[in-house]
Amino acid sequence: SYFACRFPRHLIQGARKSFSLKNMVFLALAGGAAGALLTVDDDIREFFRNERPIGRSAEDTGATLGSPEVLFGLSGAAFLLGEFSENPRIRAVGETALESLSIAGVPAALLKVATRRERPDGGNRLSFPSFHAAGSFAIAASLHNPFGWEASLPAFLTAAFISVARVQEDKHFLSDTLFGAVLGTVVGLAVGKLHREGRLRVLADIDRDEAAVRLAFRY
Repeated sequence: SYFACRFPRHLIQGARKSFSLKNMVFLALAGGAAGALLTVDDDIREFFRNERPIGRSAEDTGATLGSPEVLFGLSGAAFLLGEFSENPRIRAVGETALESLSIAGVPAALLKVATRRERPDGGNRLSFPSFHAAGSFAIAASLHNPFGWEASLPAFLTAAFISVARVQEDKHFLSDTLFGAVLGTVVGLAVGKLHREGRLRVLADIDRDEAAVRLAFRY
């Protein structure tokens, strides 16, 4: 029932919240910051190529963790685990992650095709923005509203590590990962807020002698 009913509805609602006027201003500012980084992208690239600050093995780990296959796979696994174990909190992690990834992936893919920026290693012209950054930050941000910093902070640190790994791997410039991180964060926060609002219900009890308001939370 989730994929047939709630998932499509949440994608529409999440996209509306994600790309509101206020969030579009944030994304425009992020685009401007990415443009400003163009002047130092090559210098930062050379630093990572020469110094390898996180090491080659960590670089490979970050690139694998942030791949679409792994991000969607882990999100789907969390949803299924929550579904079969009848644990709504774990299922909610999977739901917010799947929805955030799906919503962030569309503008990321469109921008890759529209900008056709060549990757630092010359592999193709799909460099801007980084989906690894957008997807991992989307998942991290989607956890914040429903679950707080205890869940989202480790995920944000992992997303930052993935972004650094992509720069060191010579697959993205820093400006690619910066815009991807902002895009993912904007989408993830919007989707997380949607889920938080969906768990809260305000109920009114009115009879002849008194009136009361009850707050109900769906766990």
